[in-house]
Amino acid sequence: MKFNKIILTVLAITIFLFLYFYPPMYGITDEGEYLNTAFSLRKGSFFYDKVQVPPSTATVITEKHQFSKYPPGNSILLVPFTSVHWKLGFLRTFLFFLGGFIIFYFLIKSYSIDPVFSLLYLLYPTLILYSRTVMSDIPSMFFLLLGIFLIVKRKPCLAGFVLGFSIIIRYTNAVAIFGVMLSYIIKRDYKSLLSLLPGIIFFILCNCIYNISILGGLLAPLVMPTGATGFGISYIKTSGLFYIFTLNLFYPCMLIIAIIYGLKKRDYLIFSIPSLLILLVYSFYYYFDKGSFIFETVVRGGRFIIPVMPLILIIYASFLHRSKFPRTAFVISIPLLLVLSAGIQIKHNQFLKDRKEIRNIIYDYTADSDLIICNGEAGELISPFFGAKEWRNFYAERRVFLDTLEIKQSVSPFLVYVESGKHPDELIGYRDSVVTLFNLDTVVVSESPQHTEIYRILSLR
Repeated sequence: MKFNKIILTVLAITIFLFLYFYPPMYGITDEGEYLNTAFSLRKGSFFYDKVQVPPSTATVITEKHQFSKYPPGNSILLVPFTSVHWKLGFLRTFLFFLGGFIIFYFLIKSYSIDPVFSLLYLLYPTLILYSRTVMSDIPSMFFLLLGIFLIVKRKPCLAGFVLGFSIIIRYTNAVAIFGVMLSYIIKRDYKSLLSLLPGIIFFILCNCIYNISILGGLLAPLVMPTGATGFGISYIKTSGLFYIFTLNLFYPCMLIIAIIYGLKKRDYLIFSIPSLLILLVYSFYYYFDKGSFIFETVVRGGRFIIPVMPLILIIYASFLHRSKFPRTAFVISIPLLLVLSAGIQIKHNQFLKDRKEIRNIIYDYTADSDLIICNGEAGELISPFFGAKEWRNFYAERRVFLDTLEIKQSVSPFLVYVESGKHPDELIGYRDSVVTLFNLDTVVVSESPQHTEIYRILSLR
């Protein structure tokens, strides 16, 4: 009973921290793109051009249509919430995070693991950070975890549909699902494997129909930016080593234990094999999210592993329990982990407040009917949820890209530049090149919270 009270206390504090530091704004381009798609779906189409949603840097633009490069599942799950208010998208993700915790709690109980170790999930820094976004990571994790929970509860047919749905949230979940199927093959449980297949095949077919009808080809996701071209054996020296380091850091030796202990225990193959396959795939991927300092990079960079993170944590929790790891030792660390959780949310909240302030500057000094010529850092703050602004990115494929005819025909064009934290020197050079092309009237130059410039374009030089 004592430890159940601890779990409820930590859960209550976690909910309080989220609500108290409720996200005031989204933070990155990907979130804006998911919201754009949700807005477009609410209007009845996947195609932005049909519902007057301006494209972003994550939009695919073809001769016929404009649409998101991301799978549709996450945006579909956003629609019911954002139809009421766009900020409820953050609540949606947090509810999936809490739902994942409940599933995790019952999963470890079904394996006779002390429930206090369910807090490993609730206090893991990367999960905490991304539970505050509208990204696909947490919903993807929830459906993968729910599917495996249903398998453990011997409901493989239903599990197949749940796992299948997770593919249209995140395509690489198919790798984890293949790992689940492989665990069945190793255990020679072919009957359960066959029961999984109808649901998985159904959503694979749905995804194929989506690819052909919306994206324009069955294998279109593989050839899109950051698709299969983002993988290479050379990246194991960076991405692979990064994951080995970070997944053994917050919880000591977690990845090592997941590999050795998880593969040794036959009952845990359903957790270990999908986790290792996802880890292997992303070890060859060119990108992991980087922060402004090492700890921020460690927290942010584990995003791609989130869908299988609970599976790794289950193995780790089992090891701690079976090795007679003192529960009190873990409980003593809980206040420190809660302080870390609070610190992550405070810092993230301040970052989002700054983004909101920059967005307000852009919207205060321009009208919805204006044409905005800007860099991506500014463009990602423009959303149909805030106002129907048309914007064009002046920086594409490492060169200045402008439609001068469109600018000439625009009644009220503006040039907006927000300094980028990722490539400041490079983008300043492009900004300087753009400025020389126009006769400009300075509207506002702000240094707080981030260098922002807004000019009215009077004419082309």
